[in-house]
Amino acid sequence: MGLGMGIAGPKSPAFAEMLTEQQREKLRALGHKRHIEQKKEIFQAGDEIDGLYLIDEGLVQITLASPNDRGMVVNRYGPGDLFGEMGVLDDLPRSANAVAQTDVSLCFIRSSAFLGFIRQEPDVSVIVMRMLTHRLRRTSELLADALFRGLDPRLAKALLELAESHGVQTPDGVQISLSMSQFEIGQSIAFSRESTNKTLNKWQKMGLVTHADGIVTIHDPKRLADIVNDQD
Repeated sequence: MGLGMGIAGPKSPAFAEMLTEQQREKLRALGHKRHIEQKKEIFQAGDEIDGLYLIDEGLVQITLASPNDRGMVVNRYGPGDLFGEMGVLDDLPRSANAVAQTDVSLCFIRSSAFLGFIRQEPDVSVIVMRMLTHRLRRTSELLADALFRGLDPRLAKALLELAESHGVQTPDGVQISLSMSQFEIGQSIAFSRESTNKTLNKWQKMGLVTHADGIVTIHDPKRLADIVNDQD
């Protein structure tokens, strides 16, 4: 849902939405269906490349590992999104981990089949470049946040972005429909569970948010936006 806070940047259309109907059918015909259960790993950083994935249903979380096992969520992809494309294009091992955040239905397309597809459909190469450029901008934004923002503004921004993409308006406020533990919320901003829990508890006492049974409800989006903009 749109909160009108101007926190999240412009959302790029899903890869499949940028294809023609004929191109979508042609691409899907090259792939094989796979179903992955929630929390199951799809691939790990360092794995050899065998292909990429198009999401039919569900959400996939892309994370970077860290020596302290904290890790960081660098992106979440949903229906119509393509992921796992980097290794297909540069022929190097996987650079991140992919985990099913919900039960997901995927179309797996082998590297040779996808490369053959974009050779036959040159305009799809431009779509892939646009997609990669948008993701590079997102990575630059994450880097800037990590360098120049502290825990509170990063957490506030992450929650508002999740509310933009997965929020449901309720009588109590905007409820984020994804179930996330304190550890998983911490992964979204590369902070520990303990630090994340401390801030969430502080905000709960202030009446800004609640986090119960894995569900975050934002009661005062404007106050969170003020925290992001260092106005709190």
